[in-house]
Amino acid sequence: MKVKYVAQEQEHGCVVACIAMVLGWDYGDVADYFQNDFDKSGVKLDFAKTFICEHGFSVIEKRPEGFMDIKQSNKRMLEPFAQIHIVGGSQFIDAKHNHAFVMDKNGKTWNPGNQKHPDPMNDYYSINRVCGFWRENS
Repeated sequence: MKVKYVAQEQEHGCVVACIAMVLGWDYGDVADYFQNDFDKSGVKLDFAKTFICEHGFSVIEKRPEGFMDIKQSNKRMLEPFAQIHIVGGSQFIDAKHNHAFVMDKNGKTWNPGNQKHPDPMNDYYSINRVCGFWRENS
């Protein structure tokens, strides 16, 4: 599945941009589905999963559990297991907001907040969930 990069157009629009990358849509087409001011708050990843599944995909989600070495946990979390993934992470231990980016089946990442897509292993304190998506009937 080829990913077309979509930038977030508003401060809290990272999940909207990730949905657009998974579905192959434009940012505005996804944003129009949600009654939200993305300069003030974003879309939760749970809503993204439901929305994407309503558009022909299946999903499996993985989350880290328990107390563990955060660097090892992040490494395991970033092992691809689906056609395309949305990854949620925290940049700091006490971050108020999470950030989301897309990862393909080979582990390449697209950060909607930065087209140069920084290396998640170096730029995130913790990877706290990965949603892997498969297009149905493919």
